[in-house]
Amino acid sequence: MSSVKQGKAYRWRQKYERYAGKVLTMSLVLLIFGTIPYIYDTLQQWTAGAASIASDFEISGELANDGAIQITGSLKTPAPAAVEAQSRGLAGLIGAVSTLFGVLSGLMAFVTCGRQKKGLVPMGLVVTVGTAALWFGLLVIAYHLSSYLWASYSDAEVYGVLFIAAVAIAIVGLIANINYISIHRFYRDRLMEAFMPDVDKALNGKIATRAVAAADKMALFSLLDEQAAPGRAENPSPYHLINTNVVLDSSQIPKFRGRGGDNFILLPGYCGSKATGWSRSDMFMNGRMNLPTATAISGAAVSPSTGIGGEGVTRQPLLSMLMGLLNIRLGYWAPNPAKRTRLPGVPNHFFLA
Repeated sequence: MSSVKQGKAYRWRQKYERYAGKVLTMSLVLLIFGTIPYIYDTLQQWTAGAASIASDFEISGELANDGAIQITGSLKTPAPAAVEAQSRGLAGLIGAVSTLFGVLSGLMAFVTCGRQKKGLVPMGLVVTVGTAALWFGLLVIAYHLSSYLWASYSDAEVYGVLFIAAVAIAIVGLIANINYISIHRFYRDRLMEAFMPDVDKALNGKIATRAVAAADKMALFSLLDEQAAPGRAENPSPYHLINTNVVLDSSQIPKFRGRGGDNFILLPGYCGSKATGWSRSDMFMNGRMNLPTATAISGAAVSPSTGIGGEGVTRQPLLSMLMGLLNIRLGYWAPNPAKRTRLPGVPNHFFLA
C-alpha cells in the first residue's frame, strides 16, 4: 500500500475517533431523555397502588325488633380518574423532592468547601450525586407539566401554545444580548462604581459611586495615545495589562483542555491569546471593549467549565450544564479576535459572534 493511501486511512481514522466521541455523548444524552417517560410511568404505577388503598368506608346499622343489631357497610374505591390524577401528582412530587435534594446537596457542598477541615465524603462525589438528582428532578417535573398540558387541553390548543412559545423564544433569542441578561452586568457595574468613581466628585467630597458615565464608556483602546511621544513624561498613566481566561475545555490541544483554557490578554494595543490569535484593540469587538468590562471579566470567579488551575467542582460537566441553564456565570461572550466575521459582534442565544 502506498504512503498516500496510508495517509488517507490515517486521516479517516482521526475523523472517526474525533466524531465518534461526540456521537457517543449525544447518544447518551438522548438515552437519558428517552428514559424519562418510562421512569415517570413507573413512578405512576408505584404511586397508583398507594392511591388506590386510600378509600372511603361507610357503615350503617339498625336495631331489630328482637333487640339484635344489624350493621352493614360499604367500601368505596376511588374512581380510576381520581387514582390517575393522584398518582400523577405523587410522581411530580417525587421530581420536586429530587430537585430539592439536589439543591440541598449543593448548599452543603458550598458550606463544606468553606471549611478547612475536609469531610468524610469527598465533595466531588456530593456535587456529582446532587447535580444528577437535581437534573433528574427537573426532567421529571418538566415531563409532569407537559403531560398535564396534553391531558388538560386539546391537541390544537397545545400546538398553538407551543408555536407561540417557539416564536417568542426565537425573537427574544435573536434580540437579547446574552452578556446583558446574566449577573455579569450587575457584577461589572458594582466593580466600576467601587474602583472607577468620578474623580471630580470624589475630590469635592461628593458621593462618587453613582452615575460614573465617564468610566462606563471608557474604551480600552482609548487608553493608548498613539500620537503622544514615547517616554514617561508624555505617557504618565500606566499601561493596563488585564489577564483573563478563555474557556477551552473541549480543545483538541491537551494543554488547553487540561487547564480548561488559555490566558487571554486585554491590552490597550492588542487583545487575544496564543490559542485564539490576536487583534488590535480598536478592531476587537469593533472597539466596544471598555475598561470596566475588561476588569470584570478578569475578576469573574464563577463561570461554567472553569476552575482554579483547571480544577474544581465547576469543571464537572453536569454542574457546568446546570450553571449554564440557570445563567449562573460572571464570564463574558466575546468574538474570536483572529476571525473577522460579518456578524455585528453582539452575541445572542443563536450566534455567539
